Amino acid sequence: MPAVSTIHRQGDLVHPELVCADLAGDCDFYAQLFGWEYTPGVVGPHYIATIGGMDCAGLAHTVTRADKVPTGWGPYLAVDDPDHVCKIIVECGGNVAMAPRNIGEFGRIAFAADPFGAVFDLWRGGPVPGTHVIGEPGTICMAELITPDIEKSKIFYSTIFGLEFAHHSAGDTSGFGTVDTNGLQLVISPRTTESARDRNRWLVYLGVTDVAITIARAVELGGVLVRPESTVHGQRTALLGDPHGATVGIVELAAQT
Repeated sequence: MPAVSTIHRQGDLVHPELVCADLAGDCDFYAQLFGWEYTPGVVGPHYIATIGGMDCAGLAHTVTRADKVPTGWGPYLAVDDPDHVCKIIVECGGNVAMAPRNIGEFGRIAFAADPFGAVFDLWRGGPVPGTHVIGEPGTICMAELITPDIEKSKIFYSTIFGLEFAHHSAGDTSGFGTVDTNGLQLVISPRTTESARDRNRWLVYLGVTDVAITIARAVELGGVLVRPESTVHGQRTALLGDPHGATVGIVELAAQT
């Protein structure tokens, strides 16, 4: 499995987490879909998903966010000083859903939203700097921001985290932006519909060995297909809805040779 750096730059994608109302039901769904096992988190009700004994994701009940953050998957992004970054977020037109707080040895976290309402989390790691494994089946491989204004979103996240997004044209659309963080890709994409499923938000993508097989298994377990299998940003992907309404992306990993 790819080694994960214990020293993160500002804006690195360090951990995916699901906020949900049915914690037991979602734990069971993702365990059967990705083979996850679980250990109790520090602030409950909360679980850390593991693969091969290595942390790969978090699942938290909505009460852990005081119902201030919408349900669904989202990314934790690394920061050196959550308190200072929260001030910059507000100055740049975003808002802080939950002020910075300490979570034991895990460090200090905060929950925020950009000017268009997309929610993301901040993490200043302690001895535990983030997820332990990336880029493997059942682990985070990419995060995508769906936004109505790519350029304004690029300016916001560049100001907050110092990220430099590369711009890519995409036919007759406004294109999309990408930046590599922690060996993973952050993508900013245009919102293309007014569907509630396509609201302004961050999407988390988990790796799979075969997109089609994973779709079939998810549906068998009570999930739904939100966006059909297709090639997006050069990668084979799809969007799934879990049985309780959260959307998660899957991306097909290159076969190991």
